[in-house]
Formats: sequence, C-alpha cells, structure tokens
Amino acid sequence: MYYVYEWYIIETNEIIYVGKGLNERYKVRKRNKLFNEFIKRYKCDSRIVKYFDNEKEAFAFEFDYINLLKDKGQCVCNIHKGGAGGSGEYWTEELREEYSKNNVMKSQEQRERMSKNNPMKNKEVAQKVAQKKSKEVVIGNKEFTSVKEAAEYFNAYTETVILWCKKGITRFGEKARYKNCEQVEYKGKRYNKGGCRELTYKDKIYETPKDLAEELGIDVRKIYRWTKKGHDYDGNICHYNS
Repeated sequence: MYYVYEWYIIETNEIIYVGKGLNERYKVRKRNKLFNEFIKRYKCDSRIVKYFDNEKEAFAFEFDYINLLKDKGQCVCNIHKGGAGGSGEYWTEELREEYSKNNVMKSQEQRERMSKNNPMKNKEVAQKVAQKKSKEVVIGNKEFTSVKEAAEYFNAYTETVILWCKKGITRFGEKARYKNCEQVEYKGKRYNKGGCRELTYKDKIYETPKDLAEELGIDVRKIYRWTKKGHDYDGNICHYNS
C-alpha cells in the first residue's frame, strides 16, 4: 500500500518535506542536502498523511499537497514539485522523464538565476568577487595590496584572511583589518578559546601549553608531560593553574 508522508519540525509543526513511499520509506532520515541540514539543526519527525491503493493517485496527491504547502511558505526542502518519483530500486523511463520535467533545478528560471550569480558567466559578479579579494589588508604592522597577497604571505586560504579581517584578529594573535575599514575589536581572549588551559612555568603564566611550547621551541607534547609530572626534566615547576 502506497502513502504520502511528511517531515515536520516538532516545536513549530512546520512541514519541511513531503514525499510518496511504501513500507518504511517515511522513516528514512536522508534526502537532499537541504533536508539533511534541517534535521541536523531542528528536532524533526515524520508521519503518514494518507494511504493509497494506487501509486498514480499517491503521486497526484503528493503533487497537490506539496504545491499547497509551498503556497503557504512551507515544504522548503522539496526541490521539485512532486508527483514524480520511484517506489522501488529502479526507475522507469517514464518516471525519469517526469522527474526531469518537474525538477525546478532544470527550469529556465533557475538556470537564468544560477547563470546570473555565476562569476564565470557574469562579469559584474566576477568584478565584485575580485574587488572583495583585492582590498588592501593590514595585519599586524604589515600592509598588503590584496587579500590574495596576504594569504600567500601567511600560507593561508583567501577565505581565512577574510575571516581574520571580519574577526579583527589572526590565529597568531595579530590584529587584522581592511585598510579602509575601522579595526574590529575582538572580544575574546584568544582567536580560538577552545581547549585553553592556563599554566605556570618558572613563575611565569602562560595562557596555553602551546604558548609555552612556542616560546621554548619544543613539541607541545613535552609540555603535557611536564604538567602531568608537575615539573620539567630539570625539576622546574610546571603546572596548570586550575
């Protein structure tokens, strides 16, 4: 027996996906990329809406139901209009043709939108991307003519340098900004505070074992061994302040 099912957000009861299936299909927690992101972000569940003896009737109801919900701003995870899919392992040529015809990703409107936003095809978009990456950057006391130049200097991705300018600080603790923009004040104690454990070595306080290792020019694993023992190989006290 065929059926039409729906996935919904438990807290709001908003329907995010509708499909047609049989057996245990409605329990499968893997669909398209957007659906997969939704069920990771929100607590969702599925339920059967209606049963059908005839698969074509199920397809017809699925199509109408999806479009009804889309008119209400729901069913956001359905990438096509519905009414075209397979119930078994193999798709017939008729089902493939129907799916292709109803797939919004292949619509003229979608193709035009993708082409418009593609920097490889749209010069205006390409110029905007280039301008964003050609902004002058200041990191620490060094100035760079572009994000790309700064990325090459630090052996980092351009996206990483953009993130530094957005946060106002690099992972090395140096200030970072676009030259024509105000310096962003970073609120955190470090660029990445995860796993930080303050420690003392030779009466000097360090924010993390990594800081001490970098100062001494040794492997951080040695610092871990010292803190475990409470001292270094020469008997100098080394311990976490906590």
